[in-house]
Amino acid sequence: MLRYFRRRGRSDADAQDLVQETFLSLARAQFSGDPLPYLRRIARNMLISAARRDNRWSKLMSAAPFDERNAAPIPPQQHLAIEARDVKQQIQRAIDQLPEKTRTIYLLHRREGLSYAQIALKMELSVKSVEYHISSALKYLVRELDQK
Repeated sequence: MLRYFRRRGRSDADAQDLVQETFLSLARAQFSGDPLPYLRRIARNMLISAARRDNRWSKLMSAAPFDERNAAPIPPQQHLAIEARDVKQQIQRAIDQLPEKTRTIYLLHRREGLSYAQIALKMELSVKSVEYHISSALKYLVRELDQK
């Protein structure tokens, strides 16, 4: 597994981290059956996630924003705060675009901390229906944020 990540251009330390994350993910999944194909898929997904992280980080670092008042570069901490604020705004816009029922269920779970069973009771739905709405919301949010 370590060789797999190294061959794909990851540094030694990064490759070791990815191996650990891959096996941790496999352990969490409690996968039954032949784990090798599943392990390969997890490793591929880890590489994709790492590449996305690297891409976002390089975009973040290569964009040298300037304070227009005195043409001085914005300090990295402030730049990260600005980026975080922008991401929060993107997430909020995406949440606002969800259908009302799905948005309500999602917010009850994420912001209010209610369990699926509590939401089901409160909204007079089945737990399966709540699971469906949470899943739909997450798929939509991931799709919307990946487009940006």
